Amino acid sequence: MKKLITRPMVRDKRTFCNSVFPVPMQKDKTWIDCDDKLTGFENRTQEGRNRTYLGIFRVPAWLCVVSLSFIVSACSIFGGKAAEEPVYRVVLEDGAIEIREYEAYAVAETLVNQSFDTATDVGFSRLFNYISGSNKESSNIAMTAPVFATPVKIPVKAPVVAVARSAGDSRVLTDDGSGGWTITFVLPNSYTTSTAPKPEDVNVTLRDVPASRVAAIRFSGRFRNEASELRRQELAAWLKVRGLKHEADWRMAGYNPPWTLPPFRRNEVIVTLQVQK
Repeated sequence: MKKLITRPMVRDKRTFCNSVFPVPMQKDKTWIDCDDKLTGFENRTQEGRNRTYLGIFRVPAWLCVVSLSFIVSACSIFGGKAAEEPVYRVVLEDGAIEIREYEAYAVAETLVNQSFDTATDVGFSRLFNYISGSNKESSNIAMTAPVFATPVKIPVKAPVVAVARSAGDSRVLTDDGSGGWTITFVLPNSYTTSTAPKPEDVNVTLRDVPASRVAAIRFSGRFRNEASELRRQELAAWLKVRGLKHEADWRMAGYNPPWTLPPFRRNEVIVTLQVQK
């Protein structure tokens, strides 16, 4: 078996070159040829080492993509911030309750004269079609958060428009058979009603929401109006004790995609506060 000769074992460079690159000696040959060969040999050897080291860490591209997708999905599954939200600042925080000041933003909304479960399904579908290109410009609009669900009362023999419940009514977040729900998508902060694509569906309308101060109470679990009603009552009591008056425009807000685990979901009940004079 031929003995492997490595450079550190050979002191004489000429001997090393002859052992590794045995060629007939010619008069016009100089040791520059040997130096070139030796340099190439060393480079190839180092490249081999590099390939060995890189092979330890080399991961197929598809696995990187899948891993990244899983990490992003995991953020949604475990309740990480799902999407862009309207700009606001927190004025006061008390446990699950916050007083916030919102900047103006635009929304797309649709009224569905059905029970809560049906209204959320139908309304979400209409609005998702709108942001997915069902608009005059055939433009795709980024999904944002939250999705609002607001109870409305439809007067008998009247046009189908969003009408608030009668004055003095607490506008509870339950189905009483006399109204429907307005489902609302918040548009990205770069849009107003004048710049947002116009809907193709006549049941979808755009609206600018002015800057406002609101009270919000946060809770986890499924996006259900029964659970929201309990939180509405809790927030209403908290506001009453502190003498904070509101517009009784209670609405539910859901911030997470449906695959987020219920314990990690962010749901809220929100109401607009009256301006203190």
